Amino acid sequence: MIYIYGAGGHGKVAFHTLIQSGKQVGYFIDDKAQGDLCGIPILAPTQIMESRTYTIHFAIGNNAIRSRLQNQWHNIAIIPETAIHPHATIYPGASIGLGSLITAGSIIGPDAQLGTGCIINHNAVIDHDCVIGDFCHIAPTVTLGGGVTIGKQCLIGAGATVLPYLTIGNNVTVGAGAVVTHNLPDNIIVVGCPAQPKKS
Repeated sequence: MIYIYGAGGHGKVAFHTLIQSGKQVGYFIDDKAQGDLCGIPILAPTQIMESRTYTIHFAIGNNAIRSRLQNQWHNIAIIPETAIHPHATIYPGASIGLGSLITAGSIIGPDAQLGTGCIINHNAVIDHDCVIGDFCHIAPTVTLGGGVTIGKQCLIGAGATVLPYLTIGNNVTVGAGAVVTHNLPDNIIVVGCPAQPKKS
């Protein structure tokens, strides 16, 4: 049985991705459990902790929260469920980390490597030989050129482009529509074309 942690909009995407890939979802889990979503009951975490006969997909858009929750449950032997839409394209040699979400229209190129708990959102392109760290969110219609390396817990905003063979550090946010033309250090927010540090 698969549960989805996160009864919001992102949870809906994960639900339909899993259903369309032929898997069965039993419940949503949410800290503010109430009612149902997509016709599936929403439970509080305490309602399902006693059982171990399930996996969980963590449908939380915030990278830091998703990392904390997935690691917390994995530490008590609950396996994170990976969700791959049947209309995603996964090339030979690509590897996808445990608990990741690969949505409809996304493309994972040859020998690309995705870390644990990554989100590759609709129509994003991860070209050949890219390496993406754990718990990154690659938003809709992002394009990563071949050989790009991205650290942990990064957000690459909708429609952004990262030129080939660049390196992006950990905990970096690239704003929507930005074009990254040079390497980026850790803990920075960049916007614009070409991408520059965001002014406070």
